Amino acid sequence: MFRDIDKAKARRRWWWRNVFWLALLAVTASVAYYLFVPFMHQVQLMETGQEQEKHSFDTMSKEAHEYLSKNRKDWFKPGLMGSAFEKVSDINKVPVQGGWFNTAPLDLNYLRSSDHYILLYFWSASSFESQIANRYMEWLWQQYKDSGLVIVGIHSPQFSAEKSPIEVWTAIQKQGITFPVLLDGDKKIWDKLRVYDVPTQYLLNPSGKIVYSYVGENNYQRETETIRQKLISAGWLVNKAKKTPVFHKPSKRPVTPVLYTGYEKKRRIFGNENQGIRNKVASFEIPTQVDINKLYLSGRWLLKADYIESETPGEIAVSFLGKQSYAYLETVGDTSQNISVSLYGEALNNQRNQKNILINKTANLYQLTDNNLDYGAHELILHVPQGVRLYMVRFSDH
Repeated sequence: MFRDIDKAKARRRWWWRNVFWLALLAVTASVAYYLFVPFMHQVQLMETGQEQEKHSFDTMSKEAHEYLSKNRKDWFKPGLMGSAFEKVSDINKVPVQGGWFNTAPLDLNYLRSSDHYILLYFWSASSFESQIANRYMEWLWQQYKDSGLVIVGIHSPQFSAEKSPIEVWTAIQKQGITFPVLLDGDKKIWDKLRVYDVPTQYLLNPSGKIVYSYVGENNYQRETETIRQKLISAGWLVNKAKKTPVFHKPSKRPVTPVLYTGYEKKRRIFGNENQGIRNKVASFEIPTQVDINKLYLSGRWLLKADYIESETPGEIAVSFLGKQSYAYLETVGDTSQNISVSLYGEALNNQRNQKNILINKTANLYQLTDNNLDYGAHELILHVPQGVRLYMVRFSDH
């Protein structure tokens, strides 16, 4: 009535089936470990603002770029990042999404055909790190603009306000930038070259290959020497005296990570029990106890994709670790507004020795705290009138 079961055959089937799944699991785990686990670990460190002695953001960026540039094998292309280190030959085909500043439109293919080295420098007006790097880029431009180096500052917006040519031109004038700048409004060049943070530098040789890359703003000496040696090898420089800029180097002290306010941003952290509703106005109250590394709101606020807007006078409280704090702010309409800043309930003077900070209709990165503030844990309160937009608050240790 019942068919006899071949137990030996069943055991063999069970064995091969389990061997197959174990082998597949081992291969998957190996790929995840060697490609994705280290990458995601570093992303988490960057997202939380943590640093380790041997795996800081700058170290990881440099090592990752160098490793990928030296190991471009067809089978080793994590995502599409590997393609960024191949030949860059068709950037000119990417449509301009904002226009050029400080120059007529540049033909990068023509510059390369005339043996120029091109430094593609991705930056953002709202980035504090970019503001530091801009000073170095301007120094580099003044040193080598007549010696075979062309710097193209590609402005890549973090927020919608930075897509406006007026906003970008205001930042260029305020920071004294004279090198060519291209507004990559829709971040098409950013996406094409797989850029993931600002500031980022790609140095192209005349054949269009990336011969140097770096993410961050703490590699000035090595970058200057690399560019100088490339220009000497190409015949642009002949035993020119070595010059290296001297800028302040940030320490390794931990600071509170950037706190974004828009609901589409990753580090949007409200400490209020009420988190509000997207694209709606909500009421908030600041509790008696505030936690570090979180934003607390009071008053009525409109929550948008990359900013919050005060619908009534209100306050923003944040407990942070660091020395200086900055906020990317703008007003609604054409009217400028004053905000006041207090620390532990005491009024602060800003860098112009005034109690109030005047916020304009043009979005800008404003320094909130005094230059003489000591490094440590602080509780900051912004007293904001109606009609102010806040995109993010960031902190530094110097």
